[in-house]
Amino acid sequence: MKHRLACGCTLVGLALLFACPGSGGAGARDADADPPPAPAAGPPAAAGEAEGAGEGAAGPEAPAQAGAAVDPSELDRLIQRLSSSNAAEREAAEAGLCALGEPAVVALRECAEQAPDEDLKARCRRALTRIREEAGRRGVVPPERRVTIQGTNLSLKQALRAWKEQLGTRLNIRGIPQTTVTVDLAGVSPLAALDALARAAGAQYSLRQSDADPAVARPLAGETGLPEIRWNDGPFVEKPAGYARHYRVTAEEISLTQTGDFTRVRRSAGLVLALTWMPDLRPDALTRLDLVRVEDDQGRSLLAGGGGASSGTWFARSGAFGNCRIHHSVPLAWPEADAKSIALLAGRAVMRYRGPAQVLRFEGPDTAAGVAQEVAGQEVTVRSCRRDARTTVVELRAAAANGVGGGRARGEADAFRSDRMMLVLKDGRRFAPNGMSCTTVNDRSDWTLNYDVEEGEPIAALEVEAVLSFVDDAFEFRLTGIPLPR
Repeated sequence: MKHRLACGCTLVGLALLFACPGSGGAGARDADADPPPAPAAGPPAAAGEAEGAGEGAAGPEAPAQAGAAVDPSELDRLIQRLSSSNAAEREAAEAGLCALGEPAVVALRECAEQAPDEDLKARCRRALTRIREEAGRRGVVPPERRVTIQGTNLSLKQALRAWKEQLGTRLNIRGIPQTTVTVDLAGVSPLAALDALARAAGAQYSLRQSDADPAVARPLAGETGLPEIRWNDGPFVEKPAGYARHYRVTAEEISLTQTGDFTRVRRSAGLVLALTWMPDLRPDALTRLDLVRVEDDQGRSLLAGGGGASSGTWFARSGAFGNCRIHHSVPLAWPEADAKSIALLAGRAVMRYRGPAQVLRFEGPDTAAGVAQEVAGQEVTVRSCRRDARTTVVELRAAAANGVGGGRARGEADAFRSDRMMLVLKDGRRFAPNGMSCTTVNDRSDWTLNYDVEEGEPIAALEVEAVLSFVDDAFEFRLTGIPLPR
């Protein structure tokens, strides 16, 4: 039997989900839309249309975290404590140096060079690695953002405008119900604030990433190239959930199934989680999700036999990519008969983002069969380009350069992605494939890419983007009060 959750829950430090497909209507609803982004602009500030305050006011923007000067004596103290005989002090010192970031790099390098033992050298190198990874992550994933909105009988449009301005992000908000809300939100995460506003308004919303990604050839008519929040008809639906920075993890469905063959009964339990992210983020994939603790209301563990670890690659662009959400199923141990709920579900997830990339450009791919280029130890070759009255089909291969093993062709799951293989026409139009197949064997990947480019349209080039590195963003989540179906 299956049971869909649509009930109240206790929220602990994280999120809830209620997004239902559909777009907000026009008519009696407002639209809060930013103008299309300028082609060469960097991340601009949020649109700042002023609006009169209601009874109460949206709270002030959280102050930006500026880099403070580092006290040399504090830096020296942390370096010295890396050699402490107390393990807790060593770990605290390492964490403190990582938190200092770039100002601690020189001191850590000197300590690593002069360290009298391998243990101290390893701690310094580990801290340097963590600082470097965090610096790379900041270039791809924005810092943690918080929202404060407080007031009585604020128009929902006014509250959402304050939300957008505090985050400093550009996006469109469409179909806003003409209603008022009373909220008292202080320093909450962006999705937690959106959920609170939806709850107060008795409405639903859905999140949509922009269709005007550089890898997408023809955005839908009327698209502005900005991510969107679309408000929808229907009441707000409570689901057990939790928030962490830019993310929300929600319990979508729980199932308890029993089957029997007259000799024995087989039981299985599982939970579907939805991981949602802010629409101004562009994650590449969910690469890991681990359940750390799962307990029923009597304190008994519900972790499945494998411990709840689940590694793999679930692409953020597949299926409901535009909805900023990935669904993931996790197994559970069968609950005891007197268990009424999952009192605690805690875990850790890792989202992967694309780092720096390099674009390979093959001029005139319809005459470039056999042409190869190399990037990051991979050789990319145009094998053929066939055209008919309606479509263009390109065959492409990526393999370890010079046939050297260990440089595994990373294929669709890694550095090369079909939606980043663009056919560029001489008039400047760009087309992503409307269909593809990919076969990976050992260190070689072969693509067949289909484009809606007719035979008579002149092709200038095929552009293939290769991601040179990825950035992982790990976060912990915690849900409580998930009812068990009985």
